[in-house]
Amino acid sequence: TNAISVGAEDQAGNVTTSTLSVIHYATNSNTDGDAVNDWDEYVAGTDMNDHDDWFRIDAVGTASNAVTFEWFGHSNRTYAVRSAPTPGAAWSNIAELAGQDATCIYTTAPPPGARGVFTLGVRLAP
Repeated sequence: TNAISVGAEDQAGNVTTSTLSVIHYATNSNTDGDAVNDWDEYVAGTDMNDHDDWFRIDAVGTASNAVTFEWFGHSNRTYAVRSAPTPGAAWSNIAELAGQDATCIYTTAPPPGARGVFTLGVRLAP
């Protein structure tokens, strides 16, 4: 964290100063040592000082040919559910969801007999 002092002077000559904190997120720094870098934690809305707080799918369920994912989301984020037919194949977006400060749930029903893998991504909302 760095500090920047900003000053302003009005027409009467009165000077006001404020100090602003500037936080720099290096893309390769990992403050809490959890294998997730600080920038990715910032984007995901997780605490870069808590090694137990990282972006993840908390629960996966399957029933009646449906797959359900649960994760804790954050506002000002967009979540993308992606699928691929096999590990290593190209990902296809199947849903984009606006974040909320709560548990998020997404359910998809692949065609009968379909096989595949899923991933969940997060980015800062525009």
